[in-house]
Amino acid sequence: MNEYKRITSIHKDIQSSAKEEIKNISSLAQEKINTLSSEISKETNLKIKRNQIINLITTIVFFGLLATGIYFKFYYEKQLKFQKDKIAQIHNILTKEQKYWFDRENQKLYIKSIDK
Repeated sequence: MNEYKRITSIHKDIQSSAKEEIKNISSLAQEKINTLSSEISKETNLKIKRNQIINLITTIVFFGLLATGIYFKFYYEKQLKFQKDKIAQIHNILTKEQKYWFDRENQKLYIKSIDK
């Protein structure tokens, strides 16, 4: 009977120390899981912010290039119209004074020499 009590007390000691070890290991594991989870969420948030910044920059660059293209298109058309008007003015002046003429058969332009 004495041996039985000794065995049961050893069993209880082993069981209580095992329970304490299990609690320690589970608390350490839970702490590690929490730290890893917070690190992963921080990295994920950083990646999301970086992707948002890249998307914003890409959008700004795209619309900037689009606006620049539209501006240059209208600027080119304005300059072309200006040159066309100047050429038309010169043409009107020269045809009224009969300083040149265009031969449609030979596709040549003839300029009359000016004698003063």
